[in-house]
Amino acid sequence: MRVDLGRRLQFPDVVQTTLRPDIVLWSTKDEKLVLVELTVPWEEGCEEAYERKATKYQQLAQDCRDKGWQTWLFPVEVGCRGFPSRSAWNFFSAIGLDERSKKKTVRRMGEEAEHSHSLSIMATFINGDTSFPEITAVVLLDDIQVMYYDTIVNKLVCREHNNSTAGPGLSDFKYIDHIIGFISEHMRYRAYYLRNHLNDTNNVLVLQRTVTCELLNDDQPGGMTNRDAYNGESGDVRNYNPELNTLHSHRVWPEGVNIFSADKCHFMYEYIFHPTCISLLKKYLSSERNRTLKKVKPKIRLLQKPGPGSSVRLTCLATGFYPRHINLTLLRNGQPVPDHQISGGELLPNGDETYQMRKSLEVSTEELQQHHYTCTAQHLSLDNKLDFGLENEPEGPSMAMVPSALVSLLCVTGVTAGFILWRKRNRCTVQEDTTTENASQETDSAPSPAGQTG
Repeated sequence: MRVDLGRRLQFPDVVQTTLRPDIVLWSTKDEKLVLVELTVPWEEGCEEAYERKATKYQQLAQDCRDKGWQTWLFPVEVGCRGFPSRSAWNFFSAIGLDERSKKKTVRRMGEEAEHSHSLSIMATFINGDTSFPEITAVVLLDDIQVMYYDTIVNKLVCREHNNSTAGPGLSDFKYIDHIIGFISEHMRYRAYYLRNHLNDTNNVLVLQRTVTCELLNDDQPGGMTNRDAYNGESGDVRNYNPELNTLHSHRVWPEGVNIFSADKCHFMYEYIFHPTCISLLKKYLSSERNRTLKKVKPKIRLLQKPGPGSSVRLTCLATGFYPRHINLTLLRNGQPVPDHQISGGELLPNGDETYQMRKSLEVSTEELQQHHYTCTAQHLSLDNKLDFGLENEPEGPSMAMVPSALVSLLCVTGVTAGFILWRKRNRCTVQEDTTTENASQETDSAPSPAGQTG
């Protein structure tokens, strides 16, 4: 087994490559190889990160297979707030961890990752036949709203918070107000430019922008990202990496008129935008850290009510939880219901700094009688994955066991949790690989490596 610490991993003598997966396990005798690539993105980017990493390493995996090696590829994501994605659970199941070991390892991974924090400005420009204000903006500490832009008086309004003198001061608020004004003017120009460029004939145009900086473990500055979306379609992304001092732009649409040259834009990120954002983030954390670290357990119910005709609507509802990231799954006879059959899934705020989510499924009366439906929830506040049936009674944690026989299994569990900590300290969570092609699904159909010698 080899681990890519400090960019020193040398790939086994199977094929020649310049790629360095984060963890490589192999057996020369049996010609079997396992590639693991760990990513710590924002929770909303876990699926995108999975596809990006799977695409990046799929050719390497295929080259190894062409050499006669049985090869598995596992992209694994752990959100920067500490929420392990489903890929983490799938990986540990595939290599043979039993349920207890999986939970322990995933918990350790989450604990290492969840100590990062972010400060974001989320702004929306709307123009057309709508009652919404032209500009709306909020400032978020992690996922807690600390400020919003009042369009009636055209100024920032602070939410109630701890009165600690260590928090942001008047000069900080004036700076944020100035930045939001700058963002608003640029978004107005950008929205009209895109309408003309795309020949958009909609009555309403919407441009959204999110600007986020991150603080990693031990108060180490992370990256800064700027993302745009036009009428619901993801667009331009700009990433600043303070460790490498690089500014990378991925453009979906033409720039139009350049407000800043590339050199001046880089200068502003390096000396103004990024350091000021990090400074504000630290000030907010000094007074609001307890609020960001709280964990509130979800209240979960599986409900049924009559649907159209003779159908029945099953709804899995989770509410009152914090932080906002949750895995909510409808199961049919213990297996996840395919996503295309599910409606809902949007995350909604409750107004008390907690969140709710619901997922629904339409079934016939016959299907309801023939199959057993449950609702499963995974959340940072829960020690175990919980299953709930239609009677709304908890059935306890799922205890499906997978035999463990991988020789280097214990090494993997410790290295994986430790690698999360190293990755947080030595790499920005925002990756500069902007590949957006769909990932290969070959690894899904490959046999599990559990029970094979590493």
